[in-house]
Amino acid sequence: MDNIKKISDLELSEVKMLQSKFNESIYKLGNLQIEKMELDRLVSEFVEKEKKLKEEWVSLQKLEESLVDKIIKTYGPGNLNIMDGTFTPTNI
Repeated sequence: MDNIKKISDLELSEVKMLQSKFNESIYKLGNLQIEKMELDRLVSEFVEKEKKLKEEWVSLQKLEESLVDKIIKTYGPGNLNIMDGTFTPTNI
């Protein structure tokens, strides 16, 4: 056991400080990972909402097409004033 040597207090302090910095970094990385998981969840929810709204938009466009076709079949081509419900036929 003659080979055992004690390092200086300054060196020991530096080693402990470095170890403390590593522990702090590990803690921060863990917290960052938790934040990322929450962000990933929020992004997934956002993407799902966006997908549903786009599907609804396409559905509304199809309903609009169907309604326009129905009005044209009933009244012919023209312009509809949605404020007062009047239809003005166009001369072809």
